[in-house]
Amino acid sequence: MNTHQHSWALPGEHLEPVLILEDWLGPVTALLRCPVCDTHALIYLVAWQSPELKHRIFAVRVVPDEVTKTYLRNIRSDYCDLTRKQREFDALITAAEPASLLISVRGNQIEATAPAKTNPTLQSWHEIETEDYAHWKKLFPD
Repeated sequence: MNTHQHSWALPGEHLEPVLILEDWLGPVTALLRCPVCDTHALIYLVAWQSPELKHRIFAVRVVPDEVTKTYLRNIRSDYCDLTRKQREFDALITAAEPASLLISVRGNQIEATAPAKTNPTLQSWHEIETEDYAHWKKLFPD
């Protein structure tokens, strides 16, 4: 029986993104790698607490290894097509598994985890209301 837990599922661990895809006063969307098993996951912001926006809740979606390799190779190569970056990101999201976990993060440290009972919508950080934080925070153990 495999009892391995990925680093992003362990309270007390720090987020160490392989690639930050979007940032606003800290990661909004990022690609993580488990240092033990090399599995990758995409995290994206679902809620944050004002006024500092340091308390954040992310959805975690595991990304298949071949998809991650292709994405990283393609995004790091030169290209002239200005729409390619978004198309590569869309392909990454489409290939990622449904959200399996929510993580509560303060600064860069994981404080708590909770199973994702739904697949939270990926939306722009501009559209995330700080009032939604209380709703998401209720899903975590005290």
